[in-house]
Amino acid sequence: MNEKLKEILDGLAKSARRPIARAMDEAGEFAAYEPNNEALKEADPEFVLQEMGDWFLSRYCDPSHWKYGEADGSYDWIWGGPFEPGAQLRGRFAGIVGDDLIEDLAGALRRGGGEEWAPLDRVEAFGELYDVEAESPDDPLALLKDRLAQSLRLLAMQGDPASVRLLSNLVYGSAISTFEAFLWETVAYWAAHDENVLRGLVTKLPGLRDRPMMLGQIFDEQDRLRATVRTYLSGMVWHRWDKVAPLFLHGFGFRPPSFRPFYEATAKRHHIVHRSSHDLEGEPIAISTADCIALAGLVDQCAQEIHTLIREHVGSRSFRDSF
Repeated sequence: MNEKLKEILDGLAKSARRPIARAMDEAGEFAAYEPNNEALKEADPEFVLQEMGDWFLSRYCDPSHWKYGEADGSYDWIWGGPFEPGAQLRGRFAGIVGDDLIEDLAGALRRGGGEEWAPLDRVEAFGELYDVEAESPDDPLALLKDRLAQSLRLLAMQGDPASVRLLSNLVYGSAISTFEAFLWETVAYWAAHDENVLRGLVTKLPGLRDRPMMLGQIFDEQDRLRATVRTYLSGMVWHRWDKVAPLFLHGFGFRPPSFRPFYEATAKRHHIVHRSSHDLEGEPIAISTADCIALAGLVDQCAQEIHTLIREHVGSRSFRDSF
């Protein structure tokens, strides 16, 4: 196997449990990626592997995305499955591409994500119930301030000391989640309403810029471009600050305020949510009321700075020049 094929397979293995961005069809439904069979028969192996990988990852995902596991680590497959990569790939591509390429890809998917996969459609249908659509450029900041205020009001509650301590931890973690929601809602709004922001993200952000596409697909992809970008953004991990900063640099043309003040708080939030408020050494995480107020202040300040920068760089342009 040549080095290029190995590089592609390694990349697919690393991203195996991360679904690819998906566009929407004319009815507003998610459309799973569908390669062109005739093109696959004539294409280079590198292209074929990427196309098959996109086909699979636009349909299947880690079952933990939508179903809590049982105590023994198993899952109830209430929406179908489990689906094994090799079987699904052979069912779609057998007779169109070589069996060796199918098995190479199946092996990479198994290495990266195991042998049991869930249907992705149900994940997105579940997620749509909780999606928030900003209707104006000021909505994300207004929502952030309202969410922070609601969380901080909880700190005034009285009761059992252990419960009060737990409440402080939850309010602290909520501040980071609120900031993530603000970032997602802000970028999604402007990508949908400003052509220059959309163009910057598509042409400069590696995750969008480097997506493979055949020439015959160019007009369909152009029609679905906004939906494709929105789906990509909805799949991001918004506390990966190293991934979030380039969105503002490439899409809006400015460097956002440093996210470094949130590094420690994000780690604490992870311990609170995923380790029942204990750190890696098993020590309890102690969050005070003052900690919650300080973090909420940092979140509010950074969000306000980002909102102001967007207004300076983007908001002064007329929407008549967009779309």
